[in-house]
Amino acid sequence: MTSSEELAGKRVVVLGLGLFGGGAGATRWVLARGADVTVTDLRGGEVLGEQAAALAAWAEARGAGGRLRFVLGRHERSDVEAADLLVVNPGIPPRAEMLEVARAAAIPRTTAISLLLDALPCAAAGVTGTNGKSSTVTFLDQALRASGRRTHLGGNIGGSLLDGAESMDAGDDVVLELSSFQLEHMAAGTRAALRVAAITNIERDHLAWHGSVDAYRIAKMRILDLLETGGTAIVPAGPLATAARELRPDVTIVDHGRGGALEVEDDGRVWLNGEQLGDLRHLTALGAFQRENAAVALAAARRLGVTAEEAASSVARFRGLPHRLEPLGVRDIGRGRMDLVDNGVSTTPESTVAALEALSGRAAATDQRFLLCGGAPKQGLGFEGLAAAAAASKWALVPFGEAAEALSRAGRDAGAEVVPVDPCPPHHEAVADALRGSLGSAAGAPRPALVLLSPACASFDGYPNFQARARAFREALGENDAEGSLSQD
Repeated sequence: MTSSEELAGKRVVVLGLGLFGGGAGATRWVLARGADVTVTDLRGGEVLGEQAAALAAWAEARGAGGRLRFVLGRHERSDVEAADLLVVNPGIPPRAEMLEVARAAAIPRTTAISLLLDALPCAAAGVTGTNGKSSTVTFLDQALRASGRRTHLGGNIGGSLLDGAESMDAGDDVVLELSSFQLEHMAAGTRAALRVAAITNIERDHLAWHGSVDAYRIAKMRILDLLETGGTAIVPAGPLATAARELRPDVTIVDHGRGGALEVEDDGRVWLNGEQLGDLRHLTALGAFQRENAAVALAAARRLGVTAEEAASSVARFRGLPHRLEPLGVRDIGRGRMDLVDNGVSTTPESTVAALEALSGRAAATDQRFLLCGGAPKQGLGFEGLAAAAAASKWALVPFGEAAEALSRAGRDAGAEVVPVDPCPPHHEAVADALRGSLGSAAGAPRPALVLLSPACASFDGYPNFQARARAFREALGENDAEGSLSQD
């Protein structure tokens, strides 16, 4: 039920307006096709008032104001039971009460991404994975643009592409970052519109939301359901590649990583089945894992029709995203001198271990190295491996937030140095407190201390998202003050 004829006059409930544009885009889409729309969200007007007002103004300007209503601060069971179609925000947990109501009433469900895939007139690529998916879609978008293609980047990376779907041309390319939440909620019967589907990796994450490791893996693998017959799946070599071949014998499987058809040599050259796709020696993004992400992007671009020569030349334009092992330079702050790196994107212990490995060469050049980590611990993800990695490579742990006690205990058990931090309220100053703790230990050292923010935990104990937590780190440094803003007094 996505065409104008099917939606006209139908009662559509958008379950979850959200903060990042997907709910608003879906609302505009179904309103423009004649539906009567109720937008409902557990967050109230104090949080969503601005988004709701903008949507209402858009609808009024198009004569659709009478077909749009808002129910904020709650969900009404009667709204869901009376709906002809439910558009589910990916942030809604799969076992949420209103989804159970919809299942019991046999209400059809869809998502903004399903609506988009059903409407696309052009080729599309989708990327998922526990880590690296945002960097990979960014590199892929840059590679396609470097070859002269018109691209549209969206999905989990932010914003809605639905508004522009009708103005896309057959020769365009759509690049989508797809989260496990989006894939979990993907509507049954969504058009298999992806020409390329890529999985960067599947580790342990979001277990509280999905319920188990297996459920999380299954959600990630659902990206293969969106791949058109004859398309290409780019997946990690090993068990995932074997599973992909069993699930989709009608597509080409390109496995990446050690022993795969897509390979990054130690010298940085990228090869796909004997064809060189690029040289990553001078890639500005740090870390071996970013090379792997870039290689996946180059292979995806090649499968979307970019020539090997165009792929190779595009590498010079690759730029990493903020908060992904982003070097902030050496700064004199208070009585300490620090070489600072922002890996604020990390929300799992495994991604922080990868960051420590990526910085091994840089760490060897200093006597002191401090890992600022903490936040809200994730269900089922322990800190033993992270603590062992920190101890082995002589990183001092500077824990903060709800996970501080567990991180400190794991660090001491592993033999790592733990810098005690005396937290001072409010809680959203936790990152600044941790930075002050490392400053106290680094004061007067002959060489700059290497300081890495890589939280390894969710942000929701004190910050609305990982970006806000990373910004707090940078603000504590005094981004506009060469001398830094943290006092040792």
